[in-house]
Amino acid sequence: MDKGSGEHSILAKAFLDVLKENNDIIKWHRSGKEVSLELFIIPQLQ
Repeated sequence: MDKGSGEHSILAKAFLDVLKENNDIIKWHRSGKEVSLELFIIPQLQ
């Protein structure tokens, strides 16, 4: 519990920052996979 010391808010902010960074990494990874599919796999199927 946060008793007004502000520690909880700092930890919560740090945790949310990490989640946001992870989300960005996942988006970039997904975009890279989509580009790979379009460049390498889909042309071979046609």
